[in-house]
Amino acid sequence: MSNQADQLNQRRSGERWAIDWLPYLTDSTRNVGSYTTAVVSPELARIAERLGGHNLVNNSEYPYIADMVADCADWLSRLWHREDHHAPYVAVSGSTEAAMLAGLAALHRWKRTGAGERPNLVASSGAHVCWKRFCTYWDVELRTVEAPGDTVVADPAALARACDEHTILAVATLGYPEHGLFDDVAALAAALRDQGRETPLHVDAASGGFTAPFLSASLPWDFIVPAVVSISASGHKFGQTSLGLGWTLWRDAEHCPQHLWHGADYIGNGKRDIGLTFSRSLAPVAQQAHLFTRAGAFDRYRYDLRDCSSLTATIAAALRGDPDLKVLNDGHAIPVVAFVDRQTGAVERFTSRMGEDGWIVPTYPLECNPRLGQCGRIVVKPGLSTPARDRLMASVLRAIRPQALRL
Repeated sequence: MSNQADQLNQRRSGERWAIDWLPYLTDSTRNVGSYTTAVVSPELARIAERLGGHNLVNNSEYPYIADMVADCADWLSRLWHREDHHAPYVAVSGSTEAAMLAGLAALHRWKRTGAGERPNLVASSGAHVCWKRFCTYWDVELRTVEAPGDTVVADPAALARACDEHTILAVATLGYPEHGLFDDVAALAAALRDQGRETPLHVDAASGGFTAPFLSASLPWDFIVPAVVSISASGHKFGQTSLGLGWTLWRDAEHCPQHLWHGADYIGNGKRDIGLTFSRSLAPVAQQAHLFTRAGAFDRYRYDLRDCSSLTATIAAALRGDPDLKVLNDGHAIPVVAFVDRQTGAVERFTSRMGEDGWIVPTYPLECNPRLGQCGRIVVKPGLSTPARDRLMASVLRAIRPQALRL
């Protein structure tokens, strides 16, 4: 007992105990498996420092907040071809909360039809874990569809066949977490239509919502597809903000019931809002507003993403030189290189060698298609310095050709 007390007192004796953890914290730019923003510009860092303590819900204290969020939603409406810029929208803590709110809106809309059976939601088996959580927490049947053969994206016709009159949402993923590839949203909408279904379609665009408009501008995936009733995305991925921002936009008020919106008079003005969280930092929203309103905003996004895609194409070309690896995604639509085993153990061998140089590259079995074995991915995010890019590329080459001279 005394030893435990002594250890506790030692921890409480000063600030050094917390500081001692700092040497063990990896530089976030070294985690090339994460989709989240690793580098913020000096101006975004100043916004975070100045507004990090401002609470997004306190509209009475900071009356500019509502306009800032509305401006961001307006820009997103332009990006995602939403005609009604005044339709419901919300800024939340991240793409998981954003997706769950879209699911809840669909669930409550379905309940009001008087249907008595258990509701269900249809998605690929490789969809984000947030959909498993949503269905578990709100007692919705989750119907998943695996990718056929040696592919990694679910067949749109198979997804449509899994839907019935009790399906609250069919979920299309624009940027799978495992490999970054896109569902064919237009083909899924057409398959539903061919079966006589009016199933609402949600696009989980956590990472693709900020890349498709710039790298795949002609791709029909957003509100231009009539069946799409809601879209969720993450600001802190390729939206380039700091951690803590997700967006949900609905096509119209019909698909987001008003009884889900609640105000709180005790924070000053009782402005009605929707969300699963309450207090959260204003800083990421302010950063998003800055990124949208800077001169040539969309051109800058396009330049940054094309630059990232150029590096991912180079990495993918190098990986194709390893006969033991198969490249699934070369980064043309989203700056992600994903690869699987041709020879058992090849992915783990490669990621282990990358780890020797300090790079974090995840290795995992593919839920979308377990038959393909282990998968790895490298995400190239904006802001990576030229020296860091050079070191990353050198490490990739060394990991593929371990006998080569060190660069």
